[in-house]
Amino acid sequence: MKKLIILLLIVGCEETGITSNGLTDGTAVTDTLYVIDTLIVMDTLIIDTNIIELDFFLLKKMSPQGRFAQSTPLCEGIFNCDHSCSGYNITPGTGSDPCVDCSGLCMGTKTQNECDLCSSNKYDCNGTCDGDLEYDCTCDCDGSIIQQVYYYDDDGDGLGGEDSTTLCPNNIPSEHNMVLNNDDEDDYRYACIGGYSFETANQDMIFNDNKLEFQFSGNNYSIDISSCTDTTMLFQFMSIYQYKDLGFININYIDEYETFQTHNIPYIDEYNSELLFTIQ
Repeated sequence: MKKLIILLLIVGCEETGITSNGLTDGTAVTDTLYVIDTLIVMDTLIIDTNIIELDFFLLKKMSPQGRFAQSTPLCEGIFNCDHSCSGYNITPGTGSDPCVDCSGLCMGTKTQNECDLCSSNKYDCNGTCDGDLEYDCTCDCDGSIIQQVYYYDDDGDGLGGEDSTTLCPNNIPSEHNMVLNNDDEDDYRYACIGGYSFETANQDMIFNDNKLEFQFSGNNYSIDISSCTDTTMLFQFMSIYQYKDLGFININYIDEYETFQTHNIPYIDEYNSELLFTIQ
């Protein structure tokens, strides 16, 4: 789900906290300042003769997505038995666990004398000495369901990207879009990050049908943010400058400790970001 978040990073003479104003579409304001750290990519003194002062900017950055590790299912009989059985943690094959017999079979009936006849002491999932039956990925003995390679579909278009993991079909995590193909050459989600100066501080920012709409200096703006497939965040800054030759936005603000901060946000391909819109 897309979100529109407006954060105020300016501390005035009479205001010592962050704004608590809501958006006109009813979205609650989020007073989370740590996100600014994700913007700090380079803080080096650089000379650029092509500098433009901006009133507004919006850029798009690739949004990292979480991954998880899937382990091979552990299907030995002792792990499938009722946990209420006494001696649950005793190793199979000892003959001392009432839930698991000496062949490792859950609720099996083999006696120790029978197990002593199996010189290899190796049993399949059916408790047969030197048998060849195996658990499938659902822990069904001699079952037919096997693990498959699934690809992450981060942008949710039904086409997977490069990242993959091996999963059992009945164990696909609900928090991820997983597909069986890797046909998407641009399977990324993007967060849009914007900033505005004091001149636009009092203008309404409306998130409406994949557009960011507002008024400034007598003009109506409607910015297409359909490519912002993740969060859209807006910040208020003291001043904003675009360094066109070097490809970054310079932002300046006073933090919650009343300390002046200045940071540079690159928008070049090297940093997987793109400048979408500016007002100067």
